[in-house]
Amino acid sequence: MIDPTDILTELSSLLDGLGITEKEVQQSVTGVVENMLDESHWRQLGEQSFIGLLFEGISLYGQTN
Repeated sequence: MIDPTDILTELSSLLDGLGITEKEVQQSVTGVVENMLDESHWRQLGEQSFIGLLFEGISLYGQTN
């Protein structure tokens, strides 16, 4: 199982490497990732909210890969 702390540390390094240093942007991206890592957050979401979270995650993946 992947440790969420490792993922957030890697995300921070990735954002720095991409030159994304604005705190508001970093916090926004980190918030999306934290929500995706926290099953208790997304398990209770309705269909549309879950789709929105997935869209944010896929968009994040597309922007950073």
